[in-house]
Amino acid sequence: MTTTIIRYRRRLSPTALGLALLLGGCSVEPTPDPETGRVPVELTATLPAGGSATRAVADGSAALDLTLIKVAPDDQGVLQYESLEATRAAGAGSQPVTIASALYYPAGGSVLGLAGCHPSPASRTENLLTWNVDGSQDVIVSAMQTGSGANPIENMEFKHILTQLRFYCQAESSAVAENWGAVTDIRLKSVPAGCECNCLTGEFSTLSGSEKTLSVPRQGATQLAGGQSLLFGDPVMFAPWSDSHVLSCTVSTTKGGSIDVAFPSTLFEAGKSMSCTLIFSEGTAMVLQPILWIDDWADSSISNSNGYPYVLPGNIIVANDGMGGVSGDFHTLWTSTPEHSERALEYNNSGFNTIAFRFQVATEATQSCKAPWRIPTAKELDVIKNAYPNVTLPANKKLGGATQLSTSWPYYSYDTATNTLGKGEGWQAECYVCVKDLDYGVL
Repeated sequence: MTTTIIRYRRRLSPTALGLALLLGGCSVEPTPDPETGRVPVELTATLPAGGSATRAVADGSAALDLTLIKVAPDDQGVLQYESLEATRAAGAGSQPVTIASALYYPAGGSVLGLAGCHPSPASRTENLLTWNVDGSQDVIVSAMQTGSGANPIENMEFKHILTQLRFYCQAESSAVAENWGAVTDIRLKSVPAGCECNCLTGEFSTLSGSEKTLSVPRQGATQLAGGQSLLFGDPVMFAPWSDSHVLSCTVSTTKGGSIDVAFPSTLFEAGKSMSCTLIFSEGTAMVLQPILWIDDWADSSISNSNGYPYVLPGNIIVANDGMGGVSGDFHTLWTSTPEHSERALEYNNSGFNTIAFRFQVATEATQSCKAPWRIPTAKELDVIKNAYPNVTLPANKKLGGATQLSTSWPYYSYDTATNTLGKGEGWQAECYVCVKDLDYGVL
């Protein structure tokens, strides 16, 4: 089995205070409040996509407590730090932030700096914020911005600084699933116990010399099923290392006991979400094979917010990701499509008008398909149609499905010129677009 690990790099944008805080006299004179003569700090905050206030990150459905770090020079020009309590209003996009204690920009046009985070850090030493990591609570940070009464801070954009990892469990067959039983516990071993962030620069690091074991949150016994990839628990969040690392975990089952699994050396990055399929198999001994891939950040509902199907790089269509999917019956990995006929698209009397959970689509038409590539079913043609235009297809072709014509049974084909799926007379296929079934780790 070929495994591809895709690595992207995304870091917090460092926003240094520079000389602005120390050279406040160079700023434009603010317009004072007519009653107090001071300019209040009024701003909004934008949260990263996905999550809930108690687990991943607020999705905007509820107000969220924030900690703001105020930075301003004293009369001698020495930077002073102060923690302030604040609340972001519920709602998507940029929402107003209410600061518990009234905050004003310095007089005379000087500037102040503001950083933000959720949850409150376990400790703060001036600009260095520290959190303990328990696996279920995410950490979001907004790097330092500066503003004055004349040039106020408008919006704080928060970003994830932990790595999120979710687990899928898949047995190679029903017999293998029976021998393993149910998965009851997955624990990450020897991960950093905490993390810290420099709020002036946005630089992130893990706490050195301290490690812990983290359990997958909200886990319950998950009975393995042959060929099906099943989500286990909620995503677990941990502080990533600064370089590639071999992560290991202990997986416990009801019949197969506990087994330690080591991942390939991988760069786990701050703010990135990854998914892993644990392949349960047996030969001379029962073994687990972990497969990792980059994924979207999972929110509290643990479903794809953009709907199904969706398309991944490589012309890969996901019809069902274990958290949701299109309607219809699904099959395990096929390398050829069984011959079958159906009276209507939605029928599955043959048991073969089914859909692959995840499959790759060829970009060119052909007159035949060679294993592991195969002809799509009529239902898969419908999935391909619904994935257009995000999936790349041969232009101006009538692409056939494996549901074939018999005495009174229609052809099914998909016309890429009109993005229409049709059947019967006049819909005989000109050619095929081949598909290849993928498990959840192969990209």
